[in-house]
Amino acid sequence: MSKHEKFDLIISMGGNCAAASQCVFRKIRMFSLPFDYTFMADTQPIDYFANNLKNEFQDILKKENLVELREDERGDAREQYQYKDIISGYRYIHLFNDDINKKEVYKKGYDKIHKRVKRLFKKISQAHKILVICATNFEFDQKHMQNVKKSFEKLYPNKEFVFYTLMFNAHADTEIQAGNMHFIYSVRAINLYDYDKTNFEWKFLDNVKISDRLSDQNKFFYTKKIKKGILLHFFRRINTILYIKLYLFGMRIQIIIGKNREE
Repeated sequence: MSKHEKFDLIISMGGNCAAASQCVFRKIRMFSLPFDYTFMADTQPIDYFANNLKNEFQDILKKENLVELREDERGDAREQYQYKDIISGYRYIHLFNDDINKKEVYKKGYDKIHKRVKRLFKKISQAHKILVICATNFEFDQKHMQNVKKSFEKLYPNKEFVFYTLMFNAHADTEIQAGNMHFIYSVRAINLYDYDKTNFEWKFLDNVKISDRLSDQNKFFYTKKIKKGILLHFFRRINTILYIKLYLFGMRIQIIIGKNREE
């Protein structure tokens, strides 16, 4: 992108954590979505995304489909509990902090992802112009992303989409554009600066701005009914400063200043 361009919504399809991290770095990630911090080792998740967009990923993260990653499959040595969804191919290396055979552990992870799935489709319904990003540490045939494009545009014919696909460990350093599809190839492997800082391949995000169309994210303050209580949320764009839960006469009052760490 050579000039500032506004989008209502940015969707990361995953691949690794880099796309979400780069949006955080530029303060253009307004909320969590289901595939932000997922990892993929092949194109199975891309095909799953294209084929299951229409049913809103109803079968994602079912317990019977989760298998623990082997040593050679693990994406982050710091995380002990890492699992792959064999139906979608998505790998969850940051989601669970304990064994999923403990019911409360699995339920917490499942509820978190499905809450984000609901948010994704709600935000898509509200948005007009949407940026979709996929970043992988391997090169693959463009046809897989072409199928994602077809699915989005078939389901949402009145919305405008722009797609950016980044492939690291590619055969050459090059960029290809075809209409609203952009493919960025890099021979280098993805590295820590893709997660914690920034790198040249992500320069297209420097000119991305977020519109006010999804206005609830831009409010100084908002309230929301929650189970047995109310949520009071201030300054939703900044890092979390305060997060407390109070109980008054049996009513739960949750006060947050900054981002909601449970989202």
